[in-house]
Amino acid sequence: MRPVRLLSGIVTVSGWTLMSRVLGFVRDVMIASLIGPGPLMDAFVAAFRLPNMFRRFFAEGAFNAAFVPMFSKRLEADENPLGFASLALSGLGFVVLVLTGLAMVFMPALVWATAEGFAGDARFGLTVEYGRVVFPYILFISVAALLSGALNAAGRFAAAAAAPVLLNVLLIAAMGVAAWMGGAVMLALVWAVPVAGVAQLVLVWIAAERAGLRGVYRSNRGGWQLGDVIVGIDGLPIRNYDDLMNVLENRRPGDRVQVDYLRDGEAYQTSLVLAAP
Repeated sequence: MRPVRLLSGIVTVSGWTLMSRVLGFVRDVMIASLIGPGPLMDAFVAAFRLPNMFRRFFAEGAFNAAFVPMFSKRLEADENPLGFASLALSGLGFVVLVLTGLAMVFMPALVWATAEGFAGDARFGLTVEYGRVVFPYILFISVAALLSGALNAAGRFAAAAAAPVLLNVLLIAAMGVAAWMGGAVMLALVWAVPVAGVAQLVLVWIAAERAGLRGVYRSNRGGWQLGDVIVGIDGLPIRNYDDLMNVLENRRPGDRVQVDYLRDGEAYQTSLVLAAP
C-alpha cells in the first residue's frame, strides 16, 4: 500500500510542478510581449523580488524546513500535532503581519536597499508603488505554505502542489483581460499578485478542511468547557492522569497555560489561568 501512495504522490507533485513551469513560461512570454523591457518591467521585477526574498524564510524556506519534520513526528506519535501546528500558525502569522506592516511603511528604504541603482530614477517611485501592492503576498503565501506542509505530512499532496499553478493562471488571466479590454496591463499584473496569494491560501485552506486539519486554525468557540477532553498543555501531550499531574506540578497558581482539547472530535486551543487549590 505504501509504494502505491508514494508513486501516486510523485506523479501528482510532478504533474502540477510541470504545469506550473509551463504556465510560468507563458506568463513570462506575455509580460515580454504586452509590457516589454523598460521602466515598468524593471520596477515590477524589483517589487516582486521583495516578497519572494522573504518567502525563502517564511514560506517554503527555513520556517517550513523546521516545521514539517516536527509536525510529522508529532503526527506519527499522535502527540497533539494540530495543537503544535496551531501554535506555529499563530506565531508565523504574527511575525509576518508585523513584517508586512513595517514593509509598507518603510518601503522606500527597502527598495533602496535592494535596488539602489533606481535611486533618482522614475523606476524608484514605481517600485515603491508596486512594492506596497505586491508585498502582502508574503502574508498569504506564508500561511498557505504552513498548511501545505501539514497537508504533505498527512499524505495529501494535490492541493499543495497545485497552489503555485494558481499564481501563474491568475497573472496570465489578468494580463489577458486587461489587454483585451484595452486597460493598463501592468496595473492588472501588479494587483493580480495579492489576489493570487489569497486564492492559493483559500485552496489549501479548503484542502485542510477536507483532510481533517481544521484544528490548525479553528477558534476555540468560547474556551474549554466541562466535558471537553484535554490532550495537551503548553505543547506537552496529556494521555492520562499521570501526564496531567506531571505537567501541573511545575506550574503555580496564577500561571497561564495553553490548553489543547477535543470537542466533538475536533481540536481546539485556549489559554487558561491556573487557580489556587
